[in-house]
Amino acid sequence: MSGGHFDYAQYRIEDIASSIDELIKTNKSKDIDSFGQEIGRNYPDGIIKKFDEAKKTLSLAAKMAQRIDWLVSGDDGEDSFEKRWIEEVDSVRDFSMEIATMYLEIRDQKHEMFAEGSADKKPTTHMILERIKERGFMASNIDIFYDKLQRFWRFTAKISIVNWR
Repeated sequence: MSGGHFDYAQYRIEDIASSIDELIKTNKSKDIDSFGQEIGRNYPDGIIKKFDEAKKTLSLAAKMAQRIDWLVSGDDGEDSFEKRWIEEVDSVRDFSMEIATMYLEIRDQKHEMFAEGSADKKPTTHMILERIKERGFMASNIDIFYDKLQRFWRFTAKISIVNWR
C-alpha cells in the first residue's frame, strides 16, 4: 500500500526542508536570477544557523511521519517500524537540542581508558557515542543510569583511540 495515512504530506515537509537547504546554499550567491535580481539574500550567519536547525528538524519530522504512516497503513509491522525508526530517525537525530546540559570527562591513561559523564535528561547510547567520537575516541560497554541522590543521569563507557589513518 505504501502509506497514505497522512495523504503523503510528509513529502511536503521534506520539500520545505529542501527549499530551506537551497536558501542556505545560495545565501551568499552573486548569481542573477531570471528577473535580474541577485539570488543570494545575504542573511547573517546567525540567521543561517537557525535556517539549518529548521531544515534538520523538518527533515527529521518528515522521516518520523513516514515511519508512522507506513506502520498505521499496514506496510510495516511493529518490529520493522522499530528497526527502521532506529535506522532512519535515531541515526540522524541531533540530540544536542534535547539535552540542555551534558558533561563528559575522558580518562585516557594507559591504565584507565574510560569516559564518564552526566546529563540532566536521559542520554541515548547514540548521543554518548557521538560526543565521545567528537573527542577522538571510540566507545564500548556504555552504561547509562539514573543517580537518585543527585537527581541526574550518569554514564560510563570504555574508550579506545580512533585510528584516523
